[in-house]
Amino acid sequence: MMLLRTVLVMALAVAGVSGEAVSLTADSFAGSVGEKDTAVFVKFFAPWCGHCKKLAPTWDELATTYAADDSVVVAKVDCTQEKALCQEQEIKSYPTLIAFKGGSKAGAYRGDRSLEALKSFVNTNKVAA
Repeated sequence: MMLLRTVLVMALAVAGVSGEAVSLTADSFAGSVGEKDTAVFVKFFAPWCGHCKKLAPTWDELATTYAADDSVVVAKVDCTQEKALCQEQEIKSYPTLIAFKGGSKAGAYRGDRSLEALKSFVNTNKVAA
């Protein structure tokens, strides 16, 4: 478990520097969304999806916005690579945006795809410090 936490922290550090969302896999997903002191906002996507491509720069900007905030992780799961994980999470369309807190789904996001709207959703679902 300690190794998984170390890997997650390193991934978050790299993502924060690069301004990109953290890429999650089946191996890292449970450990990432299970952190009790962290809200994890995940984009489930497919690289060929036009709506996903359009959202990508805004999603990375959202990740940059919260890079220094230890209570929030902005992440992504490529459902073409992580099919079993996406089936487990009942992903039916792309992109699907879901907030997790303490290992549980806090809510799916179905609003406007603007940076301000996404930030508002994140702030509503943040874990209280």
